[in-house]
Amino acid sequence: MALRAERNVAKPKSAVWNALVPLVLVAGLSGLLVSTFYVWINPIIEARREQEVIEMGLRSIFPEAQRTAKVDGISLPPGVEEPVYEVFGPGGESLGYMYYVAGKGWSDFRLAVGVDAGTQQVVGVRVLEHQETPGLGSRITEDWFLAQFAGKPLSDPFRAGDDVQAITGATVSTRGVADTVSQSARALLAAMGVTVEVEDASGGAGAGGAAAGGSGIAAPAYLARVREALGEGVEVAPADAWRVNDENGRLMAWAVRVEETGYGGPVSVLVLLDPAGPTVRDVAVLSHNETPGLGDAITESFFLEQFAGRGAGDPLQVGVDIDGLTMATQSSAAVAKAVKRAIEIAAALGGAGGAQ
Repeated sequence: MALRAERNVAKPKSAVWNALVPLVLVAGLSGLLVSTFYVWINPIIEARREQEVIEMGLRSIFPEAQRTAKVDGISLPPGVEEPVYEVFGPGGESLGYMYYVAGKGWSDFRLAVGVDAGTQQVVGVRVLEHQETPGLGSRITEDWFLAQFAGKPLSDPFRAGDDVQAITGATVSTRGVADTVSQSARALLAAMGVTVEVEDASGGAGAGGAAAGGSGIAAPAYLARVREALGEGVEVAPADAWRVNDENGRLMAWAVRVEETGYGGPVSVLVLLDPAGPTVRDVAVLSHNETPGLGDAITESFFLEQFAGRGAGDPLQVGVDIDGLTMATQSSAAVAKAVKRAIEIAAALGGAGGAQ
């Protein structure tokens, strides 16, 4: 009786096992098939995605493109991806070259860049991928920012805050794009035997306009900023400071650019001063690398307006006569020091009879 009972119990277990084995085999086979299909299809998906990215960059930079040809036999600069394409128009004429390059702002990004070797100018730039901060560095994708590179001579300094308009609160991202575009394009043309003469970043003619005052020295890259504040008819004689004259050649103001060290690095400040005193007329932060949401508030008008009317007799010290930014004392102090030094420079130049 005991043996018969054991046999009755064993039969259900055997039946369950016999049912499970096919299910396990089917599941395993299904998993294997899915994995195999994924391994096969994934390269196709990635290739299609990459082709779409290439087309996006090509059509947006060279809308008249009819065909491309890979450029061989050159040593590619760091960050530039293989291949580089020469782009041809409807009549078979060369429109320029297009390439893809990796760069870094606060984080990594990837650009499509078009360049014309004949004119030594940027044709256009598009951001293909990025990991920049949403609402700040992510604005490198905006049309107004990228449009300023189209037609830009590679001889320009590509300096954020001077000849490249910076994104407020995202100077690092701005500088990253500007440096990546200019350096990669110049290096690529050099590999093709085309040398680009780069103007002095402290005041090149290509960035700011024609030579001022007949001195043979080109106007500063941010001449437009000076004229916006003081009028289009002024003349500017550039040096370490710029003498701003009215249409009759009389001294109207001093424009002085000073760099001081903030929390994140150099802070470039442009100070416009009335000759009398001299006293501060206007202050602008041209470029900086301060912390987003904290130190980058040095660009805001509520902070900069407190320098207006200040002169040599003012301490210009944070916590004394200048209200610093909360949790950004070092950034605030950098601007205050720059303004103080600009006043001292203008006073020295005025005392020397305006020799500059």
